[in-house]
Amino acid sequence: MKKEIIWTFEKCKDLASQFENRMDFYKNYKVAYTTSSKNGWLKEICAHMVYNQTPPGTWTYEKCKEEAFKYKSKSEFQNENYNVYRRAYDNGWIDSICTHMGPKGNIFKRRIYVYIFDDGFFYVGLTCNSERRKEEHLKTNTSVYKHITKTNSKYEYIELSDYVSVNEAINNEKYFLEKYINDGLKPLNRNKTGGLGGGIKKWNYLTCKKASEECNGRFSFYKKYGRAYNESRLNGWLYIFFPINNLKL
Repeated sequence: MKKEIIWTFEKCKDLASQFENRMDFYKNYKVAYTTSSKNGWLKEICAHMVYNQTPPGTWTYEKCKEEAFKYKSKSEFQNENYNVYRRAYDNGWIDSICTHMGPKGNIFKRRIYVYIFDDGFFYVGLTCNSERRKEEHLKTNTSVYKHITKTNSKYEYIELSDYVSVNEAINNEKYFLEKYINDGLKPLNRNKTGGLGGGIKKWNYLTCKKASEECNGRFSFYKKYGRAYNESRLNGWLYIFFPINNLKL
């Protein structure tokens, strides 16, 4: 089991001392930065940093919108330029300036996608949220992730459809699975097509909370309930289930 990490004032201060500005601190240690922000420690532990506060009015609605156009998703915008993202968020502009980032889908619609690997394997899936699903495939215990880590094969990610009705998406997924098999590729899909993938889930807030109560920390939660852990992480529930002052990875 991984060593318990408790983000104390002293630990956060020690990490902050490694950086010359807040953005680098945030990008390298997001949990420590967030903890410091919630506890009101940032001003003190970042006192040595160069903090260029932009004058009021510098980031207008139009300038924030122009900056937002550089990114494909809100998460990318937040990670790459947190200061501007936060300014837009605090002013209530986020939804308006991020409309170009496209729809995320919902419980009634799905998008079909495929990963095609250079070693002849492929994976076809459907999702209600492309950005979230791509993150899951590259960071969690999916067939795609396992194949990448095992073979180090290069791959191409292709979105095969826009968001369409569930029934249409299920038919499309089956069609593309059979098509790539007929083309001579080998499927990584472990389950039959037709699963709704991210729709009306078993793992909602209440079921994730109940599962977390059976575990003594995040690592235990991850090992015992991998999908619930991932759903909780993506929705920001981990900090609720496992408070930062008693954090066990």
